[in-house]
Amino acid sequence: MKKNIGSILFLVVIFLLLFVPSFKALVIKGFLATGLFNSKIQPKTEQVHIINTVNGNVTFLNNQNQTISLSSLKGKVVFINFWATWCAPCLAEMPNLNELYHQFKDNTHIVFITVEMDGNKEGAQKLFATKQWNLPLYYPQSSLPEQLYTGSLPTTVVIDKTGNIVFKKEGFAQYHNATFIQQLNELAR
Repeated sequence: MKKNIGSILFLVVIFLLLFVPSFKALVIKGFLATGLFNSKIQPKTEQVHIINTVNGNVTFLNNQNQTISLSSLKGKVVFINFWATWCAPCLAEMPNLNELYHQFKDNTHIVFITVEMDGNKEGAQKLFATKQWNLPLYYPQSSLPEQLYTGSLPTTVVIDKTGNIVFKKEGFAQYHNATFIQQLNELAR
């Protein structure tokens, strides 16, 4: 009897992981809390994919129908997170991205752009309101170069003041940690 109950519970957990994004996000959020997935910006000399992105015409549209272009952000550090409402790893890392944003929201040298990639404006706005996330919400308005986004969700990119990609992570991570915060501060000086 106990063996059957254990098997049933195992199947229920597997079912929840496969078909309930909010449960999967909760499990991933638990993994993020361990600190094993903390992010760190590697020194530029170790970067392989440093390119100048601000020469391109990459634009995003916000909820107020205002356009922002990467070329207009030269001289600022740009933190971009590509995500979707259905993506459990995206939802798992969003609370710590929101905390990171709140730490830097008054810093005029750093710009945060969270880009909803599914075209689900209404769903994204509703999710942000429900979860009380205050990150700047954008949608792609132009095509995105592979150096920024290859289709993996979530993807996070940090661009330095000169327009070079200094960090790119495909997959979830913990960004609101002392090392990453210190490195963003250093980039913003």
